[in-house]
Amino acid sequence: MAQADFTGAIALVDSAIELTNACELGRYLPEAFYLKGKAHYLIGALNPSRLAFEQARGEAEKREARRFLWQIMAGLAEIKPDHEQSLALKKEARVIVQNIASTISRPDLREDFL
Repeated sequence: MAQADFTGAIALVDSAIELTNACELGRYLPEAFYLKGKAHYLIGALNPSRLAFEQARGEAEKREARRFLWQIMAGLAEIKPDHEQSLALKKEARVIVQNIASTISRPDLREDFL
């Protein structure tokens, strides 16, 4: 994705998802589906992007992967055509970020995170 080869990135992520499933490394699925959604978004493929973000959301919620969940919610908010749904997703993402921030004891690190 850093090289703007979004189609290639999608192919790599699909391979990573297959490998992750085959090796039962499910903790990597939220990030993989998030990256797939992001790549689809960047080429303008909104339906595949939404599907990948929804898969990422399901995997992140199942694994309580808050580190990715807020990013996934923000990605979904960008592609939701309904303004109210978009606002609700952004609100959920902000709540997750605030919850993560509240667990950071050092004020300087908390500020950097926020």
